[in-house]
Order: sequence, then C-alpha cells, then structure tokens
Amino acid sequence: MALPALLLNSHTSSVRTLSLALLGLLISSIGYLLHVKSRPGLRRIPGPWLASISSLDRLRSAASGQQMNYHLKLHEQYGPLVRIGPNHVSFAYADLIPEVYGIGTKFRKLSLLLWSRSDFYTLFDTPTTTGVAPNVFSVRDEVAHRVMRRPAANAYSMSSLRELEPMNDACSAVIVEKFKKYVDKEIDLGNWLQWYAVDVVTSITFSNTLGMLEQERDVDNVIEAIEAGLAYNSVIG
Repeated sequence: MALPALLLNSHTSSVRTLSLALLGLLISSIGYLLHVKSRPGLRRIPGPWLASISSLDRLRSAASGQQMNYHLKLHEQYGPLVRIGPNHVSFAYADLIPEVYGIGTKFRKLSLLLWSRSDFYTLFDTPTTTGVAPNVFSVRDEVAHRVMRRPAANAYSMSSLRELEPMNDACSAVIVEKFKKYVDKEIDLGNWLQWYAVDVVTSITFSNTLGMLEQERDVDNVIEAIEAGLAYNSVIG
C-alpha cells in the first residue's frame, strides 16, 4: 500500500475512533442527566429544569447573596414544594418545621443516597492541630450527637438560662445608653444589633464581652470573619 493511502486510512480510523468516543460520551452524559432528573421520589417535584439535573442553579443563587428571595419566587411559581437541586428540595410548609428540624425527627443529616452522608455539614467541622473534628452541629451520627450534647445539655436548660440574664441585661444597658447618644442621628441598626449579639454571646461564653458596643466597631473583625465563612459555606455547601 502506498504511503499516502496508508496515512489517509490511519487518519480516517483515528477520526472514526474519536467520533465514536465522543458519541459514546454524549450518550452516557444524556443518560446520566435523565437518570438524575428522573430520580425516584424527586421526579414529580416541580422546579427549574436546570435545578433538576445540576447544582449550577443553586450555586448561582447562593453566590448572588439573594438565594432566599430567589427561593421565595420559586415557591410563588411552583408551589410549596420545589426541587432546587438534583438532591435538594425546598418546602414551605410551616407545619412541617418541627417534623423536619425538631428533636427526635426521623429526618437525618444524610443525602438521598442512604449509604452516602451529606458533605454539607463537614464544612462546619472544628479545625484542630491534626485536621478537623465534628462538633455538636456538624456530627451526623445520632449516637455520637447524643454523647456530645449530653455534657452541655444542663447549661441550656431554662433555669440555667435565667441565671445568665444579668449578662444580657448589662449589654442591653450599654446599647440603650449608646442609642441615647444617637437619638437625633441616623445609625445602621444592623451593625448595632450584630455588635450587641456578639457581646451577649461572648459575655455568656467567656464571662466578658469583646467590647463591640463600647468601641462601636467590629472588634478583631470577628463579624467579618463569620460572614466570610457563611458566604463560603453557602456556596461550597
């Protein structure tokens, strides 16, 4: 066989192989997307088409910082139950909140695939010197959660919380005096309430505030760090 003919046949064979590979990839991708869209238990839940096959729609809304408003619009369009991702559903039944989020609920922090735990909660694990460790919020094993919660349960009883009210009252007195100073001026109430919340929590937790109300600022950029972490978790999770 002449060399040009041999090269032509080799080129044709390579093109045919590549075409078959691309066709196979396309068919496999379409099959996978149809499988995801038609997943049992979710296929009949209405929602955006893109959300049924990909997390891109949820990623976009989370990155925009307006996901709550976007979900409200989806509920107005599709009803109280909306599929917002391949494995995610948003519900607007207020009566179901205790059933889904209440103590003793049958809904666990798992993905729809029972053998695969949701990775969302790992974002809230506690950093340690050797890596990360689950905490009382991020742990997904019910037995481990009970063990971790038990030592702190008494601290959150109603009688214990009443004993902490003086710390709350002290912060309340500070913010009231600050507001008197600004009675004729415009203020960013959101900032003040954040400073108040952090001072109350740190007062209860560490028996001393960070002094945000006194200094009228985000001391050590604590709030900024919290907001950055929440923004990251909302997108990555």
